Amino acid sequence: PGTPDAVYASTSRGPNPYNLLKPDLAAPGVEILAAYTRWVSAAPAPFGGAVDVARNPIVNAISGTSMAAPHVAGSLALLRALNRSWTPAQLKSALTTTAKPDLREVDGVTPTTPFATGAGRIDVARASKAGLLLDETGANYLAADPATGGDPSQLNIASFQKLECVGTCTFPRTLKSTRRASVTWTATVQGFAPG
Repeated sequence: PGTPDAVYASTSRGPNPYNLLKPDLAAPGVEILAAYTRWVSAAPAPFGGAVDVARNPIVNAISGTSMAAPHVAGSLALLRALNRSWTPAQLKSALTTTAKPDLREVDGVTPTTPFATGAGRIDVARASKAGLLLDETGANYLAADPATGGDPSQLNIASFQKLECVGTCTFPRTLKSTRRASVTWTATVQGFAPG
């Protein structure tokens, strides 16, 4: 209790050159109690020699992306169970558009920027109630590959940035309401003051 949501010091950070905000979001990934192989050998890879079971527990506290990624995958699995008709892109949209953005740097005090946390820390309860979803096709993802001349900033996803923005920037996106009844949505923007 009272421990701030803090971003691990070694977390990969943006910006990147493709006008997409990366990372997409943050997830628990520090000192996570996880399954751990007992079959780690002191001998060289690939197969090594004898195993010292006393020095190779079956669980360990591990940190890093390899611990955060299963939290995201599990969150998506839970969302998929609740919303069988949502596409993978819509599921990701629900996680990113409902994430909690108020994370701190490793010192627990300094606020992070979206370049460190993306949309923020995942919150499955909020994501399960997402009111608006963005969707995108696999074909459009392939076409957006910058290695083949594509433009990932044109994807209909929640991630966007414009490093060269002066004055006004636009980011066209199409959203779909998850509500059956007619709803009016009002968009507001919060961000950095013009400077």
